[in-house]
Amino acid sequence: MARKLIIIFLFSFSYCTILFATPNLSDNDDEAIQQAIEDYVERPWELGLAAGYGVRTNPLINSDDIPMYVVLNIAWFGDYFFFDNGDLGLAIHETEKLSISLIAHINNEREAFEWLNNSQLGIQFAHGIAETSPPSSSLSDIGSFDLEELNSIEVPKRSLAVDGGLELIIADDWGDFQLQVLTDISNTHNGVEVWASYAYPWKYQNLKIIPSIGINWKSSHLLDYYYGIRDSEADLFRPAYKASSGFNSFARLSISYHINDNWGITGVAEYEALSRSIRRSPIVDQEGITTLFIGLMYNF
Repeated sequence: MARKLIIIFLFSFSYCTILFATPNLSDNDDEAIQQAIEDYVERPWELGLAAGYGVRTNPLINSDDIPMYVVLNIAWFGDYFFFDNGDLGLAIHETEKLSISLIAHINNEREAFEWLNNSQLGIQFAHGIAETSPPSSSLSDIGSFDLEELNSIEVPKRSLAVDGGLELIIADDWGDFQLQVLTDISNTHNGVEVWASYAYPWKYQNLKIIPSIGINWKSSHLLDYYYGIRDSEADLFRPAYKASSGFNSFARLSISYHINDNWGITGVAEYEALSRSIRRSPIVDQEGITTLFIGLMYNF
């Protein structure tokens, strides 16, 4: 906020200097200066949507993939508080290249278990190799089995969790680095998550390409809550399982082409490799999660 006030003051001071030093200042010059001031002051809201078709594969056994028809870009930035596509945050330190914030958001692990209402409609916020045979940990002691019974294995229900913690973002000429250290603040899984990514935005005229890679460590409490099987949930085809901590890794490519100030075309492709702890769960039958989307976007 202080930086904005200083810039506005400098614009105003320059305007007054020109006004008194140049009595014959034209109306066009006056309007240009005023427009420059208005253009610099950032709009607090960012609102956009992309309509098209996409899918996010579901790694859980006997589960449908998650469709994506609309991707929303909703953000609001105040002097201290902000909302950025699902992240509610409080900025505690901000410079031109460094941002440190406290954030909170809904843990997206549950999305694969029970889609939230907006996911069922194919609406998402703008944040594999299948194992066709059953996991060895679940069927090694069973012998022969009925395929129909295997296809009837149900995924246990898991509750929604809210995670909160610290976020650090560094943006420089060499790229963008983002780090999040989060813990369960809803007392649901009582776990911890550390998420880090690196992106290098590349722009040529109206074309923007952003390749990124990242890694995500999840504690044993978090993974065991979502992918572990309690004794009370165990049966012949879904044996008890206790998950340990593990690392997921991902690679992502985002491409957008702006036709004009409002309209454009966007696409994204991402693959997330699941940790061994998740893959060994009796309710998981894929090694990774693939996300693909392409659509027509409009920025308000």
